Amino acid sequence: MLVPDLIAKLNHCATSDLAGPRDFWFSWLARFTTMVAVGLALELPELAYELKLIARAWIPYFRYRIITPSDRRLQTAKVVAFIGWILIVAGVVGERYAEVRVKDFDASIQECSDVKLAEVTEEAGGAKMSAEGAARAASRADTAAGNAQQTVGKVAKQAGALTARMETASRNLGVLEQDIRAQGPRWRLLEDGKEDFIGALKPFERQLVLVMYCGRIETIAPEPYRVVQDLANFLGNNQGSGWDVRLENWDSCSSEGANIGGILVLTSPAANATVKEAAMALNDALNKIEISADFSQTALTLRGFFGPESPWERAAKDPTLIVLLVEDNPMSDLIGRKKRHK
Repeated sequence: MLVPDLIAKLNHCATSDLAGPRDFWFSWLARFTTMVAVGLALELPELAYELKLIARAWIPYFRYRIITPSDRRLQTAKVVAFIGWILIVAGVVGERYAEVRVKDFDASIQECSDVKLAEVTEEAGGAKMSAEGAARAASRADTAAGNAQQTVGKVAKQAGALTARMETASRNLGVLEQDIRAQGPRWRLLEDGKEDFIGALKPFERQLVLVMYCGRIETIAPEPYRVVQDLANFLGNNQGSGWDVRLENWDSCSSEGANIGGILVLTSPAANATVKEAAMALNDALNKIEISADFSQTALTLRGFFGPESPWERAAKDPTLIVLLVEDNPMSDLIGRKKRHK
C-alpha cells in the first residue's frame, strides 16, 4: 500500500502543470540572453570611436589619417552605449532569475518522476506478493486435488452434473463475450473510428444537431456520458465535422423514455432532402464503426406519447434539426441487428 506522503505527492503531480511553466521560463531565459547580446552590440560604436582615438594618439602613422569624430557623433555613440549597458544589466539579472525558475521546475519534474517510479516499484512489489500468494494457493489446491482423487468414485454423479452445468455456463459466457466484443464500450469504437466518422459527415457542415442524453447529468452512466461528449466533439466545429452541435438532457428518459438501448437518429417528416441525407449519413457512420444506431422519422406520431420535451417533440418542431438520442449501451449483436433492419 502506498504511504500517505507518496499519495499526496502523486495527486499534486497529477493536478499540476510543471512542463508548461518550465518551458515559459526557458523561453524567457533565451530572451534575456538575446538582450545581453543586443546590449553588447550597442556598445560597439562607442568602443570603435575610443579605439580610433587611442590609435591616433599612440601611433604617429594614424595621427593625420584618422579623422577625429565630431562631438555629436561621439555623444550619440555614448547614448547608444548607455542603452546597451542597461540592456546588458537587465539581461544578466533576467537570465539569473529565469535560470533559477527553470531549475526549480526541473527539480519538481524530477521529483514527480521519482515518485512515479516509487509508485511503479510499489505496485510491482505488490504484484510479486500476489503471484507468490497465488503460487502457494495453487500448491494447496494441488494437495487438495490429490486428496480428492481418493474419493472421486463417491462423487462421480455429482461431478458429471457439475460438468454439464459448467459447460452450459461456458457456452453462455462465450455468447456474452461475443456480444460485448460486438458493441462496447461505444466511446472506444467511436474514438478508434474518429477519422472515418468525421470524414463521412464533413460534407454536411453547419448541419444543426441536438445531442440528447437520458436523465440528469448527475445520474448519467459513465459510458453513455463519454459517448455524448465524443459525439459533440467529433461533430462540432473545433475538431470535428463542422456541425452546429447543441447538448441537452431528457429528464424523463429513464422512466418514460424510448428504452431503445442504443442511439436513435430522429428528424421531422417535413425535413428537406439535405437534412434527411445528413441524418442517414450520421446513422450509417455510426453503424459503420459498429455502434448500433436507428434512423427514424416518426417524430409526429410519437411526440405526444413521450411528452413535450421528448426528442420526438423537438424534432417535430424544427424540420432543420437532427436529434441524436443516446441511451445505455445495448451490448447487442450488430450482425443480427443489421439483418433485421434490411
